[in-house]
Amino acid sequence: MAERLPPPDSARPRFIINPAAIIVICAIGLTFLGITILFSASASFKQGPYYYLNKQLIGVAAAALVCFITSRINLDFLRQYAWWIGGALILLLILVLIPHLGIAVKGSRRWLGFGSLRVQVSEFAKLGMVFCLAHYLALNQTRLGELKRGYLFPLGIIFAFGGLIVLEPDFGTAALTVAVGLTLLFLAGAKWRYILPTIGAVAAAFAVLVINNPNRLRRFVAFLDVEGNKSGGTYQLYQSLAAFAVGGTEGAGLGQGRQQMNFLPEAHTDFIFAVVGEELGLWFTLGVVVVFLVIFIAGLVHLRRAPNLFQFLLVTGCLLLICLQAIVNLGVVTGVFPTKGMSLPFISAGLSNLLLMGMLLGIIINTQRTWGRATLPERARTLRGGARMSTFIISCGGTGGHLAPGIALAEGLVERGHEVHLLISRKKVDARLIEKYPQFRFIRVPGSGFSLNPIKLVRCIVSQFQGLLFCRKLVRELRPRAVVGFGGFTSTGIVVAAWLAKVPVALHESNRVPGRAIRTLGGLAKRVYVPPGVALPSVSAAALRYAGMPVRREIRRIPTAQARATFGFDPEQKLLVVFGGSQGATALNAWVRREFKTLAPEGVQICCVTGLDKGRDGVIELPGKDGRPVRVWFMLFTDQVADLLSAADLIVARAGAGSIAELIRCETPAILVPYPEAADDHQRANASFFERQGGGFVVEQAELDRLTREVRDTIFNDQLLRTFRANLQRMDRENELSLMLDDIEALSAPGSDAVRNASRPGAL
Repeated sequence: MAERLPPPDSARPRFIINPAAIIVICAIGLTFLGITILFSASASFKQGPYYYLNKQLIGVAAAALVCFITSRINLDFLRQYAWWIGGALILLLILVLIPHLGIAVKGSRRWLGFGSLRVQVSEFAKLGMVFCLAHYLALNQTRLGELKRGYLFPLGIIFAFGGLIVLEPDFGTAALTVAVGLTLLFLAGAKWRYILPTIGAVAAAFAVLVINNPNRLRRFVAFLDVEGNKSGGTYQLYQSLAAFAVGGTEGAGLGQGRQQMNFLPEAHTDFIFAVVGEELGLWFTLGVVVVFLVIFIAGLVHLRRAPNLFQFLLVTGCLLLICLQAIVNLGVVTGVFPTKGMSLPFISAGLSNLLLMGMLLGIIINTQRTWGRATLPERARTLRGGARMSTFIISCGGTGGHLAPGIALAEGLVERGHEVHLLISRKKVDARLIEKYPQFRFIRVPGSGFSLNPIKLVRCIVSQFQGLLFCRKLVRELRPRAVVGFGGFTSTGIVVAAWLAKVPVALHESNRVPGRAIRTLGGLAKRVYVPPGVALPSVSAAALRYAGMPVRREIRRIPTAQARATFGFDPEQKLLVVFGGSQGATALNAWVRREFKTLAPEGVQICCVTGLDKGRDGVIELPGKDGRPVRVWFMLFTDQVADLLSAADLIVARAGAGSIAELIRCETPAILVPYPEAADDHQRANASFFERQGGGFVVEQAELDRLTREVRDTIFNDQLLRTFRANLQRMDRENELSLMLDDIEALSAPGSDAVRNASRPGAL
């Protein structure tokens, strides 16, 4: 009899409505309200009510088409052209300012004309600013603490758009653009001590601009006394307030309003909310406010599922452009803010704003499609051959040695048609590396490492408890088939949560000495993968498997000339690459700064990857012994690991398992300097194994004084380097990941006997 499978996630009762669907429903409702009220608000116009009604219907149809197209675009593909898009919009903003190209209306030059069609460029420039800013902040999220790269550069993006909009002049849209941009900067992690002075400076600049513009100064002064200036500067606002007064709580009735009969200017655009108040009354206007509030709350709920910083900031910007614009319009119409021409989203007449709203809505729908693949229908969860698609959670944060193999395993599972969620820490090294993998969903979990320091120990206990609560909720929501942990403090919460929920757990230890997390949690796992020859007494023989370390698909040997061209290294000189990983880089950085003047004149170019917050990017040039210049590069970080390793003649590095696995895959000889502070001294065990296998040799940190001599003797010995490379090629096991994937799929299969039938440890 065929085995009966448990119901898929989509078949289980769901009581939480899709937040993006709520936003779409609200937007459709507001659009229909706008069409209805527009017909009434334009009744007194000489063109007749149908003129604006027909234009609005065409605009709604165009916005719907734009929304559909935007919802189907690959945002990560479009992101490659972020600067081209931003540059094109900047150019259009400049063209608007040129006489005879830009169309001036009531003293402001904001439109470009194409025949009978007019487009307000600043509407689309707001979204362009959000797109470019989100792209830049995501690329540089580890540098947001820096003044130049982390604040002044993104501020330049904001002011480039906002400044050109001010020149139109359009102070309201410029203020909205700057406000959204600064909010995104804050959410990305920019420091308050930079943001607060900027807000003060922007406010002062706008005050100066208003004071030096007699028309705007007169309008602002009149705003302070609406009743006294009702025949002059506040006529429009006074008529708007009169419309609300006439409407009362019940309203005068649809089509029965009188304020729009040539009393209230711009009744069909900026002040259409006053028509709503007069004809439909207080309760209906409060309903409109509530609908915008629902859009905002639903957007916040939707943002909780953002897979990376770029998409989080992009959708946040879209949400702010809708809600802040609504707040400004409602505030102007009700007399809270001075009069400013700004459309009410989805309701006011105007093609440009409708198209913008269509784009914003399309982006939200787009992200709901790409973020929400955990709720696939039953038939979509069946792969070729009848195999079932499974959801996996991989915990791999904290260090590059945990994160890199986790990404490698995720690549393999996704390639086989499964769904993967990766748990990472909140450390900078995680944030920097994951930006290269936008196709995965990364989830930051609370947690911190173990320490004997009393304060740090308390922090560890509290954060691990928070992580456990977070992970229990995550397991209930995602219902994974299996959880895979790569050690480190991020594994504790999810492994315990999975064990409590009776979800199969697999653990992977890449070091020759199992870490604290693996030793402690091994008893909860149904499978524990360890390097060949490593013993783990706390784990049953049935659960133990010998396996190497998964290596990311991009890590492979690249032709040396091609790899060196990537970085601009000299193709003929010897190249030494030094990096200390996410831990222990300080001593190696100091060695390079002390010894490069000895090695470089002998024709050895050096590239030192210092690590984040441990130096500055830069190049030093020295004369070589043959008269040719020799360069020394310092770089904070690189995600082009395969190119860098393939370009090198020799590596000096720490002995983390991840670094060793990548050295083996790229066949690059190395001198390993074990980090003496590594837990359980596991790096010394890793380095000794590497040396015994013939991939290089070991220099202890206490013996760094002899490292320069060892580098000189090795890097110029071509025969020794060839021997090392041959040994590294022999050590590489490229099928390791495939075998591990087979075993994890068997472990996660419903009703699998894989664990029960295993009676002894085995090599994959």
